[in-house]
Amino acid sequence: MFKDAQKQAKQITKVKKCDYFKNQLKDNIAKPSKLWKVLKSIGLPSNANNASKVCLKDENNALVFEPKETCNVFKMFYENLAQSLVDKLPPAPNKFNLNTTKVFYENLNILNTFKLQEVNQDSILKMLQKTNANKAPGIDKLPGIFIKDGAEMLAAPLTQLINLSISTSTFPDPFKIAKLIALFKKGCKTDPKNYRPISLLPLFSKIFEKVIHLQTESFLSENNILYKNQSGFRPLHSTESCLTHLSDRILEACDKGCYTGMILIDL
Repeated sequence: MFKDAQKQAKQITKVKKCDYFKNQLKDNIAKPSKLWKVLKSIGLPSNANNASKVCLKDENNALVFEPKETCNVFKMFYENLAQSLVDKLPPAPNKFNLNTTKVFYENLNILNTFKLQEVNQDSILKMLQKTNANKAPGIDKLPGIFIKDGAEMLAAPLTQLINLSISTSTFPDPFKIAKLIALFKKGCKTDPKNYRPISLLPLFSKIFEKVIHLQTESFLSENNILYKNQSGFRPLHSTESCLTHLSDRILEACDKGCYTGMILIDL
């Protein structure tokens, strides 16, 4: 009787599990991130779990395999990357200098002065509770789930630290240290320029940044400093509002019998 019941339970479990995954795939067919989570949970292999060693060519064109050596190759490449790009650019005309910037802001007739204000514990608590539980940790190894679950305990000391940071105009040095991960893009795997660097900062630093961002953005909006069609990093704006404006301009030009030229710059 026990063996029959065990066999029947396994069959029911198998059918129910199959139905569950079918429904999950059906419900998330238009949600890529959730869809991939479902697929991975049923055993779909992931390239991210590939534990193969990175092999790079150093400045002497020699292949290096050891993690410490490959780290140094990446370090040298990323340290010199900005300067190597600047060296390729033509001399800047210096059209936008200190004086032109000063004149620009004077013409805006900004009446009040910007000053950071200290924050209360309730606002910090809400930010902590909204932390994405799946966020990868930085060098402090504190994941999003730790911050989200411990929000009520962490709110008071973090509020004190943030207000101290504001009053002293100092940003904590440990929050400036990023854990850098190099992800392969395409091309030759031994060339460091074919790897895209991702910097993982401590998640607590994001709370500090959010506090400063909200106050700065509020000041910019209240004083109409931002260009009206600036879509990035603004509430109620997105790539959609940017594309809608662009499409409207193109269609308007078409109606007038004009040609439309476009310069797209990847900054």
